[in-house]
Amino acid sequence: MTASSARAASRLRRLAAATALLLATAAVALAVVVAVSNFPRGVAVAACAATAALSAWYAVRRRGPLHVVAEAASAAALLGAVALVAFSGDLIAELLVLCGLAASVAAARSAFSVRERLPRVRPPRHAVMFWNPRSGSGKAQRLRLAEEARARGNTVNLVSGGRFIVPVCHVPVSASLRRIRG
Repeated sequence: MTASSARAASRLRRLAAATALLLATAAVALAVVVAVSNFPRGVAVAACAATAALSAWYAVRRRGPLHVVAEAASAAALLGAVALVAFSGDLIAELLVLCGLAASVAAARSAFSVRERLPRVRPPRHAVMFWNPRSGSGKAQRLRLAEEARARGNTVNLVSGGRFIVPVCHVPVSASLRRIRG
């Protein structure tokens, strides 16, 4: 990627981010106006949408049975919001809110997408594992991770006792890690 095309791509991502923020703000403002103008139903739709968003966020962040319950609650709240919108008299304004939010999400996806071409490389011949035996409450030691990896033909490097990972890595990896470390 040339410098001018990188600047153009950066400009487009900034424009998409600004568009996403503007559309989200406008959609939320319109949703507040619609909620206030259709007082009993508007507040119920906003409550259903907020419940759907919060339970969806909870479902994304968790695993197990509570994850499934949160997904079901999100779907039920979303269906409740759709039913309330379908039976209210101001369908066009509600659709404008939904379209504004959808366009905001699309612009945000465009702003945060990265399109880099990576060079093709050969697959690794064997894996190399770096691990700290004190990390994870000693679970790796209890499960005999190092012995299992060695039995499968992998190289194992223990990182402990104040030893940093950089000295045991190859030169290209070491240089990039030193830049990350500062």
